[in-house]
Amino acid sequence: PPFLLLLNPAASEAVPPGDLVGLAAAFPLRPRAASGGIVELCMERMRLQLADAPAAPDTAAIVAYFAGGGAASSGGAVAAVGPAAGQPAAKRAKVDGQALQSVRVRQILVRHRDAKHPMDPIKNKPVTRSRAEAEAILRRSLKELMQDGNHSGDSMWAAKSTAAITKVIKEISECRSAMKGGSMCGDLGWLGKKELQGLGRELEEAVRALPVGEWSDLLPSPQGVHLLLRIA
Repeated sequence: PPFLLLLNPAASEAVPPGDLVGLAAAFPLRPRAASGGIVELCMERMRLQLADAPAAPDTAAIVAYFAGGGAASSGGAVAAVGPAAGQPAAKRAKVDGQALQSVRVRQILVRHRDAKHPMDPIKNKPVTRSRAEAEAILRRSLKELMQDGNHSGDSMWAAKSTAAITKVIKEISECRSAMKGGSMCGDLGWLGKKELQGLGRELEEAVRALPVGEWSDLLPSPQGVHLLLRIA
């Protein structure tokens, strides 16, 4: 899909346009993953170019995708370091809460030290990583999982936990659902209206808008950062 990319001057000078476009294209309709990847790359390049400087300049990126042949925007996201780092991503368009009563999703959750419960329940150890580090982990995993191809609308594929999906969930997810075996690995089961509301407004809207067989964008919540696959 077509997209709009906004980047501060220092960052745009550090990375060739082709590399920036490639990163945005690697995460179609997932603005938070794309913008975070662009910021990460720009920071790496600027650190190399400014090796003698005490710190690289603050960096921010906004990526907005246009769905339906450009008829509507799927939303944008901001990823930054420095003072802008704590700002929330731009919100997606609202979804009619009555259009979908229950869904079934598979989850990958990576916690960080600022989460409500910064404890890995599987390893029973405190989590010390930053939110940026948690997002970087999920961004790499999302890119790996998307190598499976486009399965949007394929309910039979979505119901399975492929070897690649199981591997990623077992390796990085800090949700008890990662301990389940077989096709149930990472499965949160059926979520009704009450359970969806319990996820928080932004996660609820993202889940309701997610097509079957498709991975979500990176979704922050008080629990950490989520990556969700709509099963049904």
